[in-house]
Amino acid sequence: MEGQIVVGTRHAPRSERDSASPVDVLNSEELDDILRNLTPSYNIQRHGIDDEATLVRPATLRGLPPDNLLVLVNGKRRHRSGVIALLGSSLNTGSQGPDLSVIPAIAIAIAIAIAIAQMELLRDGAAAQYGSDAIAGVLNLRLREASEGVLLETRAGEYFEGDGRLTQIAANVGLPLTRDGFSMPASSTARATPPYAAASGPTPRSCASGDTRSRSRPRSGAAPTSTVSGTPSSTPGSTSATAEAYGFGGWAKRRAEGGFFFRAPGTSSARGSVFRIGGERAVAANLDFSYAAGVGALASPLGLAWGVEWRQETFESVAGDEPSYVVGPFAAQGFSSGSNGYQGLDPRNAGQWDAPTMPCTWICRPTWCPNCNSGRPSATRTSTPTSGTPSPASSPPCGGQRTASTCGRRSAPVSAPSPGQANLRAVTTGVSGTGGLTEQGQVPPTHPIAAALGGVELTEENSVGLSVGTAMEVARDLDLTIDYYDIAIEDRIALTGNIGITDQIAGIIREEEALQGVSVLQEVKIFSNDFDTRTRGLDVVLSWTRTWDSRSQSHVDLAWNWTRTTLEDFSQVRTIGEFLGQPLDEPIDFTLMPPRREVELEEMNPRHRLVLTGSHQRGSWSGMLRPSCFSGWKACRFQDNSCGDLDSFDGGVIVDAEVGYAFGERYRIGLGAQNMLDSVPEADPDETAGQGNLRPESTPWDYNGAFWYTRLFVDL
Repeated sequence: MEGQIVVGTRHAPRSERDSASPVDVLNSEELDDILRNLTPSYNIQRHGIDDEATLVRPATLRGLPPDNLLVLVNGKRRHRSGVIALLGSSLNTGSQGPDLSVIPAIAIAIAIAIAIAQMELLRDGAAAQYGSDAIAGVLNLRLREASEGVLLETRAGEYFEGDGRLTQIAANVGLPLTRDGFSMPASSTARATPPYAAASGPTPRSCASGDTRSRSRPRSGAAPTSTVSGTPSSTPGSTSATAEAYGFGGWAKRRAEGGFFFRAPGTSSARGSVFRIGGERAVAANLDFSYAAGVGALASPLGLAWGVEWRQETFESVAGDEPSYVVGPFAAQGFSSGSNGYQGLDPRNAGQWDAPTMPCTWICRPTWCPNCNSGRPSATRTSTPTSGTPSPASSPPCGGQRTASTCGRRSAPVSAPSPGQANLRAVTTGVSGTGGLTEQGQVPPTHPIAAALGGVELTEENSVGLSVGTAMEVARDLDLTIDYYDIAIEDRIALTGNIGITDQIAGIIREEEALQGVSVLQEVKIFSNDFDTRTRGLDVVLSWTRTWDSRSQSHVDLAWNWTRTTLEDFSQVRTIGEFLGQPLDEPIDFTLMPPRREVELEEMNPRHRLVLTGSHQRGSWSGMLRPSCFSGWKACRFQDNSCGDLDSFDGGVIVDAEVGYAFGERYRIGLGAQNMLDSVPEADPDETAGQGNLRPESTPWDYNGAFWYTRLFVDL
């Protein structure tokens, strides 16, 4: 995979071995599914019923949330999704990262590489080159470029249980545009029926007999009913010898269905309907310059680059229909206001918020010796509401012989809060530690309710990252890469845990109409810069390739990742004696970092992952076998804020396999299975009885079990 890359540099394209930071380059045949296995610290998780977060597929890297991985398309920053994950996994909770599923290459269950020609993953902080968010690394998706040809791929499959059926079609067409240009429209569509991962809940008959449990109905765990389509690429080529014009864009629509927890009639949570709010828009303009200056003392020309960018992100929330937020006629029976599961916004809570930024960058890249590479990038940003902050990074000289090289890098990137994180208002229905349902309010950190609980305006999170790595040719056809990373983040932007409030505080909120019409509220959560973390990890990849003859080739990859995140500092227990100016009968104690959040950050993600991938091609036949091993993890039962019961899971081994056949050079078919041994963990019996969950939602792989698929690829 020795390809030319542009991510992580402002100068001429270079190969992976010339980079001062670890860069994975994958062509269109590999893409996302393989990247997750050759770079085991990279992952795209699929979640079950996580409200609107079910619709998106954000990527994570090095044990950090999606907000800390910058996504580029053809070197240009990809906008955030319009979804803030108020639920989700421990890494995804509270994040607002780009949605990769809307590009016809990273689809619902299995990657279809139609629009993408090459994927470049820079596993290092790079905020100095690209601005904020690039704390964990940078993912650059390079679109296909061709003025002719047609690519078509279709896939279909279902889980071994007979549910979760998937049908997927994608196409890409190359067309001429002027004499030297091209246009490549691409589109994909998919349909997935829901798999079922829930025990049976109470029935109307059992409710009539007094069964008032709140139970989940059968629900989709990995691929909810949905449709995706888009045209992401229409890119003109060069127009003259010295100038080039380009453009690319896309459109996508996705629909998902999921069941909320069952509401037994006669309880405080028996309501119906769901309403959703929110959207994200980004506008940017940039100007970049680069120059190679000849300096006699250097082995190659001195690389100089500088640039400036103006970017504005806009988050908009939309008021719901009136029945979705008003107090209904059955309030006297204990029903809370608004719709069920996710209440609509009162018009007084809706609005639009902008966050303009203007980062400036300058880079100096000397080359001291023929096999060395170093650089000193730095950047300054001015933004609202934060102020300008320098973000330096340095690369010590990297070099080596043909068979080995060693590189290191220190960086200090930052990540600014999104306008959505700083301004979101919402009311949702959550699960209490006893399996019942509670009304949870999400308010901005500057809202009077948040301020009364100690909330303040969000600021940038600051980080210091160190990475050291080596790549060597151990023997003929055998390559080894080792990369260590250590990332410390201060004032990390994240959701707090659910802060329980007393009946007196709930009454004050109603009297003051602080949440505009909400009549029942039991918990509150906010975004804050409350804690500091340190993430350390190690990526080791051993690759072996052997070409036996003109018709046969074998390839084996062994990849291992160790990642550990520790809480270095967080606020302690707080005590308040008044709320919104009114004295409380009794002071209350609370913390923004409850035990559940501690477990989610430190224990919920497996620390070890080992992947062995073997493939062989002989003539028209090809085969692949890939076992993956995950170490154990821990999670709070019922997602209880106090984590009264901590469940430990032993980890597991999943096995993927595929066999394929090529008809000439234009047609290929394949038959495969994911998790073919049907390895799934079991939820604690109390959680199954209380919520209906058969599988723990903390499972790091698809907990719906074995999935088989078939595919057809056509290249005309």
